[in-house]
Amino acid sequence: MAVDGSIIIDTKLDTSGINKGKMSKAVQAATAAEITKMNADIKEQEKTVAGLSAALEKLMADYNSMIAMGVSAGDATLNAFDMEKITPAAAALDEAKAKLEGMREKTAELTAENEKLIASKKRVEKQMKKTTKTFEAYGKRIAMLARRVFLYSIVLKGLHGVLNYI
Repeated sequence: MAVDGSIIIDTKLDTSGINKGKMSKAVQAATAAEITKMNADIKEQEKTVAGLSAALEKLMADYNSMIAMGVSAGDATLNAFDMEKITPAAAALDEAKAKLEGMREKTAELTAENEKLIASKKRVEKQMKKTTKTFEAYGKRIAMLARRVFLYSIVLKGLHGVLNYI
């Protein structure tokens, strides 16, 4: 309330610090870049797994050909071949597959998180539009009310002048 008795209504809203529901382009680009990089890493790991699988299949074919040539299962040469070549290759293949699976899970999590962010962004933008419309409507109502109060105060002042005159 001012000194002269008038009422001042401030309808400006403090929106400092509000990003209006928009995800920063840097965050979107970083997330998209991470997903792209992870997909490239997955393709590279798939190539590694395919190479290790082919190498293991070749070793297994050699192992089977040794058995077909008549080397018995208890033979030292066969056991040494198994221990030196097949077992490490199988372990490397299992390790590569586990790494690939971990990469796929991480990419799936990141993609799901990115989709949640995008959905959240859309909801926030929709709510911001709705809230903006609501505040505009309230602003119009307050302006209309202020005009009525102003008009009423002018009429009342005029009536007081007429009453004082009489």
